[in-house]
Amino acid sequence: MSAKPRPVIALFAGIFLLLAGLCSGSACVQTWVLAAHAHHYVEAELEVLEYRRPDKPPADHDDRNPIRGVLRPGDIPVWTNDDDVSVSAPVSPGSLVGRKPSKAELVGRRIPVRYWPGAEAERWWFSPPAITNADLPRPVNLLAITAVMGLALGGAVWCFRRSGIGQTAATTRKKQKRC
Repeated sequence: MSAKPRPVIALFAGIFLLLAGLCSGSACVQTWVLAAHAHHYVEAELEVLEYRRPDKPPADHDDRNPIRGVLRPGDIPVWTNDDDVSVSAPVSPGSLVGRKPSKAELVGRRIPVRYWPGAEAERWWFSPPAITNADLPRPVNLLAITAVMGLALGGAVWCFRRSGIGQTAATTRKKQKRC
């Protein structure tokens, strides 16, 4: 005698997997867009002129601190944030753990970045104008995030089917006649 999952458990598992699939789908789209525009980015250095890091962040702070700088060569002014350009300083030599530097540590520093010429105005539908060199996605990253999204959405469909969502009374009667 095989134990069939209860419809309620399958329904909640389906809802959870649907939410996980949609969240990973958002990350998947951002990764694919960045990969599609990777050929636009060129090597540059970002000289930091201003780093706005609040001493005590407010409760609704999203932890992305704006950075105003100049891209060299070309002396192109640009605004970015510490989410797109990694400014973490290692805690100790050889450490993989980083911390956010203070304003005094970052202002005047030159950071190697990749820059998209002509994308000075950052908008939500464009890729960021300046990113850290390591932020460009590799093919294995694209395949992994796409596989996670596909498995989560496929699992959600499977769970919804197991729970009986979307079945009409006629299909339920047909299944009962077969048994």
